[in-house]
Amino acid sequence: MKIGVDFDRVLFKTDEFNEYLKEETGLHHVEADVYDENGCYSPEKHAEACGIDVEEIYSAMKNLSRFLYSDIDSLKKLKPEHELFIVTSGEEKLQKQKVKNSGANRLFDQLYIVQGAPKNVGGIDFLVDDREEEIENADVSGMVFDREKHDMEDLIEKIGDIE
Repeated sequence: MKIGVDFDRVLFKTDEFNEYLKEETGLHHVEADVYDENGCYSPEKHAEACGIDVEEIYSAMKNLSRFLYSDIDSLKKLKPEHELFIVTSGEEKLQKQKVKNSGANRLFDQLYIVQGAPKNVGGIDFLVDDREEEIENADVSGMVFDREKHDMEDLIEKIGDIE
C-alpha cells in the first residue's frame, strides 16, 4: 500500500517551530495578507510585512530534528511492505527545507508538496492528515490524525486492520 503522511502537525511540531521562528527572527503577527495565490503561507510576504530579509527565516531553519515527534521512527515497522510518502501542503522552498532539515525524509520514499490541490498524489491509497477536509478532498481512504489523541502506533494498528 502507498501511504501518504502529512508533515505539519502529524510528523512535525509546527506550532513549536513557529514560536521558535518568531524568537529567532523578527517575525511577528501582522494584519497584512501573508499568503500566496495558492493560499499557502508565504515567508517572503511575511518577512516583507515585518521589515526583515526573508533569508533570516531560512537561516534560522537549521537542525530542526527537535521539532519532530519522538515516535515517528516507529513508521519503520510499515517498511518494506508499504511505501511511505510525505504529502504536505505549502510553499515549496519552505516545506522542502523543513522536511530536509528535520531529517524526516530518511523514513520516506518520496516527498510531495501540493499547492492549492488535493493530496491524492503519487498513487497513494491512504492519507494520514490532521485535517479531515484534506482526506475528503483527496478522495482516498485515510485517518484523521490528532496528536492529542493519536500516536504512530495508532496509525500502524490502523494500517494492520485494513490490510
